[in-house]
Amino acid sequence: MTTAEGTTTLLSTTAKSSTTIKNPTTTTAELRSSTTTTTTAEPGSTTTTTIEAVCQSGATAIIFDDISSSDPVEAELPTNYAGLSWTNGYYISINTNPGSGYRYAVASGIYVGWSKGPLIMQTISANSTMTFVSCVMAAGWWDSIQMTITGYYSNTQFYTATYSLNTYTQTSVVLNWSGINEIIFTPSTSGYPDFGIDNLCIIF
Repeated sequence: MTTAEGTTTLLSTTAKSSTTIKNPTTTTAELRSSTTTTTTAEPGSTTTTTIEAVCQSGATAIIFDDISSSDPVEAELPTNYAGLSWTNGYYISINTNPGSGYRYAVASGIYVGWSKGPLIMQTISANSTMTFVSCVMAAGWWDSIQMTITGYYSNTQFYTATYSLNTYTQTSVVLNWSGINEIIFTPSTSGYPDFGIDNLCIIF
């Protein structure tokens, strides 16, 4: 896994100036900060199994492995899925195209979300807000995709960040954007813009 240092711009709605910050370096351990430990005792032995949580405490994990669909390979995401409204979103099994970059986008299970963009995620209620904590991503078929992620509240842009996605490595995105009700992922490339995404951590 690689951790990309995307540049995040925090946009002020009351001033003309803006502040640019660097995303903090984040490791897999930080993304998977919560753990559940189960201990099984048998005569003469003790077995301890630790299951790492996908998201930090309080965040909802969107993993694309729990979609009820007649198509086990690939299909469009339900309009309302995991508490969000989706536009231009799909899911796919990484076993379908083993030579693609989707195998690097997966962080749990065998399914990832994918899109050619723009992928739009919105709260179901326009008056609700969410915090976009993190996700993992990879390019599907073409290297050096420039992925621009933008956070809005009521059509007002509050945040933006840009990451470079490739087909041969997983990119960790950690943003912690709060007070928004819409997130847009917009890929830019001279080739195929398809990208995969998994383990989105959202706080409602």
